[in-house]
Amino acid sequence: MATPAIVQDEQHQRLEVKLRRELGDQILRLLDDSLTEDILLNPDGSLWVKQMGKGFSRIGEMPAAQAASALGTIAAWRGTVLNHERPMSIFDPCVCSTMAERHTFKCRRNFNTVKRPRCLS
Repeated sequence: MATPAIVQDEQHQRLEVKLRRELGDQILRLLDDSLTEDILLNPDGSLWVKQMGKGFSRIGEMPAAQAASALGTIAAWRGTVLNHERPMSIFDPCVCSTMAERHTFKCRRNFNTVKRPRCLS
């Protein structure tokens, strides 16, 4: 019989694979880029990035279903839920919210260290 620590580690590995697929290569590259300060998903599905020395620039779109899946995976990783009854959560350094069919998130990079959301560390 597997110990609880092994089961939790296996669950986190599965969630990481799922989250990487849901976020996609573009967001993962931006999270690894030391110039990235913020990544935003607006309620209209538009994705934005702010990099050091530059303003915000639109980098694409994320469908509502994909955003809902990614935010749900982040919440599951943290042992909580993100839904209409609990529409906002803070997963340092990300703030995620969901309202009706519109989902948003903001990930801010720590300026002193290269820091990724804990669920991707």
